[in-house]
Amino acid sequence: MVSTLLAYWIPNAGQLIFVLFGRSPANPPFHNFVSSLVEKANVIAISVDYRLALENPLPIAFDDSWEAFQWLISHVNGKGSDQWINEYAYFGRVFLGGESAGANIANDVAIGAGENKLQGAEIVVLFLIHPFFGGKEEDKLYKKEPSCERDTNRKLLRDYSHQVKVSF
Repeated sequence: MVSTLLAYWIPNAGQLIFVLFGRSPANPPFHNFVSSLVEKANVIAISVDYRLALENPLPIAFDDSWEAFQWLISHVNGKGSDQWINEYAYFGRVFLGGESAGANIANDVAIGAGENKLQGAEIVVLFLIHPFFGGKEEDKLYKKEPSCERDTNRKLLRDYSHQVKVSF
């Protein structure tokens, strides 16, 4: 995995998990926001710093994020590679979300988690801040030559144009 994860937490057993996709953890306003969220809400936050297009054509960002989420879920049974996650994380209440393209990625990860029936982790909230979903045309950022199943499996290239916008 080339993406990096930045974890924020104040140690307390049984903390729910926020998984965030979007801004880089190195972005000062985002870092400050996540640090404040962890402190005030007493949660564990995992920020996924996936590889970005244009330097890395899609679907690399989606693949990095899915791999990062699978790594996190590998800790469900208490046998993951990071002892502090094994000890402190509560996978019964996972909040998953992101902003802009990160919201699109969070949506994709949530769908993948449902399709793959990941055991032991319960996504209870999916929050999408200014999600960017493409239209019916193929995005020019996608590679022209298929490099993996995601590129050739039409089921994985979803059409969101039929979704209704909801305002509050």
